[in-house]
Amino acid sequence: MNFRIMTASGPMSPYLTCQEVADRLRCSKATIYRRIAAGSLDTIGDGVLLRVTLESLLRYEAEITNRRRAS
Repeated sequence: MNFRIMTASGPMSPYLTCQEVADRLRCSKATIYRRIAAGSLDTIGDGVLLRVTLESLLRYEAEITNRRRAS
């Protein structure tokens, strides 16, 4: 069974490719890989089939939004 989560921009899979995350955050894939290495984004899979969890992405978005508001 393939679950999808509804967002304002439509359905979203609970596991996203690095390119999908980069597109959503409007940055490069290299930036996403750096965030993964830093521990800011959680992933599943091995080195070849790497997927970012939607929960991790939403948590990261909330963190960066709160940091911008606190500044």
